[in-house]
Amino acid sequence: MDQSMKPLLPPTEQARRHLTASNISFFVPNQFNLGTLLCIGSLMQIILCAIPCATVLLISILTTIQNCFQPKTNPFMTDVVPGRTTAQIPGKNGKYGPEPGKGSVVVFHLGIQYNHPLGIFAPRMLEISNKFLSMQQYILRRKDELGLLAVWKSIHKFAHEPLHREIWAYYNQYNPGHVGVFHETFITKDGGYESMYVNCHPILLGRGEVKVNSRKDSTEDWMGTLVSADTPGLKSFKARLGKED
Repeated sequence: MDQSMKPLLPPTEQARRHLTASNISFFVPNQFNLGTLLCIGSLMQIILCAIPCATVLLISILTTIQNCFQPKTNPFMTDVVPGRTTAQIPGKNGKYGPEPGKGSVVVFHLGIQYNHPLGIFAPRMLEISNKFLSMQQYILRRKDELGLLAVWKSIHKFAHEPLHREIWAYYNQYNPGHVGVFHETFITKDGGYESMYVNCHPILLGRGEVKVNSRKDSTEDWMGTLVSADTPGLKSFKARLGKED
């Protein structure tokens, strides 16, 4: 029997470079016990989790500082109307005044409440919310017909239309005690409203638009309600109400 020893690896022209274990994997387990290793691992995990949060926070801080010292780059100032403004309802011809507070304005608030520990996840809340939103969109799509700045008769008309009656019937059918619904209606006469906005985004009545025919042809445009409040006839509270100052 051949008793000579045989190599397991064949000969090569160049010396082999064998992969060896990492020095860290050899050093660390022999220097620390299991509890210390777990603490080190936890600390490294915390650091890895904190880096993204710290990065986002740093970017937010730097952006805020930039917006404070360079207002032109501030995205929150987009669409802000500088100075003193007030809301006035234009006439059908697209002209304002000359009397301030001219025309009747109807304010109609329509809403729902969640009176349940689960909030929007309460039973039937999804269905009711979707129906409420569909009714809201229905009104907005017909704002030139119903008029969000109109007479109370358009509200009465909407209340008797199929969509509103269908949703009201659905609510009464299930009668969910944890869901509240409400509406408010305010009707003003000539000189019964006034407003003041200073360096604000168009909001509330100042965000309103009225369909007018200001051109010679039959084309209609939407005209906003905001006008400058620095006009002599609009500078004071009483003046904006159409009363002598």
